[in-house]
Amino acid sequence: MTHTARRMFELLEPICLVTYFADECNEELAALGHRTYWDGYFASRAAPLGRVPAQVVHAAFYSFADGEAARHIPSAWETIPPEASVAARERRPGGRAAAPERA
Repeated sequence: MTHTARRMFELLEPICLVTYFADECNEELAALGHRTYWDGYFASRAAPLGRVPAQVVHAAFYSFADGEAARHIPSAWETIPPEASVAARERRPGGRAAAPERA
């Protein structure tokens, strides 16, 4: 199982990173009203969780210093609701792929 998880990480992480570091992604988040890169980062990355408190975001993101998520959540939800962040994320490079057509 560890080998499979590691391999999935190696294959998918580069794709996922596009949604956090590409200029197009950051420009879209700024256009939506996020004041800083980190507001947009936390808001867009946490958006699939819904309107959760900073403690939940901190637990899910585990690698950030204590209080870092709270500097951006819930204020980011006041700028743009999570649903709008999800929609924006799907429009960006690396967002949701089009569903395959069924035969």
